[in-house]
Amino acid sequence: MSFSRPRSFLQLVLLGFVLVTLPLIIAIINATLSVDRLADQSEQAVLAAAEITKHSQDIGEHLFDMERKARQYYVLDDAALFVAYKTAHEQFISMTSDLGRLSLNDKQLRDLQILIEHELMIFQALGGFSGPDVGIEKSASQEDADAKADTSGNKLSTEEALEKFQSLTQFAAAIRKASEQVVNRQVESMQQAAKKSKQMLVWQALAVIPGTILFATIFVTLISRPIRQIRQAIRQLGEGDFGSQIAITGPRDLETLGQSLDWLRVRLLELEDAKRQFLGKVSHELKTPLAAIREGVSLMADGIVGAVTPAQQEIVGILQQKTYHLQELLENLVNFSMAHARQATVIRQPVPLHKIVERVATDHKPGMLAKVIKLDMDAAETVVMGDGDKLRTVIDNLVSNAVKYTPEGGTIHVTLQPRDAYAVLDVIDDGTGIPQTEKHKIFDPFYQRGPTPHGYLKGNGLGLAIAREYLTAHNGTIDVIDRPGNGAHFRVSLPVH
Repeated sequence: MSFSRPRSFLQLVLLGFVLVTLPLIIAIINATLSVDRLADQSEQAVLAAAEITKHSQDIGEHLFDMERKARQYYVLDDAALFVAYKTAHEQFISMTSDLGRLSLNDKQLRDLQILIEHELMIFQALGGFSGPDVGIEKSASQEDADAKADTSGNKLSTEEALEKFQSLTQFAAAIRKASEQVVNRQVESMQQAAKKSKQMLVWQALAVIPGTILFATIFVTLISRPIRQIRQAIRQLGEGDFGSQIAITGPRDLETLGQSLDWLRVRLLELEDAKRQFLGKVSHELKTPLAAIREGVSLMADGIVGAVTPAQQEIVGILQQKTYHLQELLENLVNFSMAHARQATVIRQPVPLHKIVERVATDHKPGMLAKVIKLDMDAAETVVMGDGDKLRTVIDNLVSNAVKYTPEGGTIHVTLQPRDAYAVLDVIDDGTGIPQTEKHKIFDPFYQRGPTPHGYLKGNGLGLAIAREYLTAHNGTIDVIDRPGNGAHFRVSLPVH
């Protein structure tokens, strides 16, 4: 599967979902790791500080116990009490050794070293010996104290040694206070680290959002493009445009669908050609016998084949009327077939549209006089590029319908005005009008508008369909305009150039 041409539309959607969510997933994972790392560092720092504080506190309490035992031994001079004091001394050495192995700063290490040295001097002053190595490097003062203790006896007197416990307690308190300060600094450090992590997450989110929007835009385009092409192809088929090939670019299943639509286009084009050929052949085959019938009826009407009675004359008149109507139907079928096939030749040349409107109005003057219809016409001088014969057919169909549906004594309004880059023709009658339910059907082939007025033959429903096809060939439009009250209002818009 390639990025630009996945095998299916579903794969494209899933790929888009994955890539759009990928930056968010990476951001979430990174944020989780940052929080975990910060939590681990905080936990380690807090545990280390808590351990130092606990050891410092334990040493302070242990020094108080050692002082009590040393004073008891000094007062009672009991060997058992000295043994207890010595045991406490060894425990003190072990405790300070454990504290020295922790993460102490330089000041804490110095205070601890002094504490060990002073306690050792007190122990020696009370009759003890140098304790075991506690794992802390002895300073020069401690080595001097041990050397002097070995050669010249105790450096401190017993009373001085007992009073020295007070300074030991102060050193232990200093170590504990320094430990509390370390805890506070660790808390501040964690707060700073948390602040930096928060800033990093904010910048990360700001960086992820444009990437997510970019991926989303790309995939919305990739997904919507074939859908838009399919929609345009369906509209193209619905509008009867079978000449343009249909091609869909995108996932392979949608490309296959596009090929199916193009196959449908070819089939519809073949059907249109077959229908046009059929209508042309039928009209051609019917014209010859129809011409013979009309000629025979004319001979009968003129009495060339013999005198006719009044009753026969009435029948001959009906035959003439029906043959004229049949001829009109055949001509409309041929015109509609040519127009709907979109192969009618449009000979574009300057056409004085206002003169065509005037000639059509003159042609229909007898019909208007017969029904006492008033014509209100305002045709401004307007020239368009188009086929004069086809535009005359359009105008003739509209005016003919207006005369047909306008009642006796009514008025027909015809206006032609240039408007921007268009010529706008309005034809308005005082008839029954067009119901809202019929407005979207009125231009369909063979659709007949309402009941036929008295005295007129029922039409074939092709006049407005032919008008729309001719106007479409001229890049024009025809619409039904809403009109208060009775009557129909048709508006034709034609580009001037």
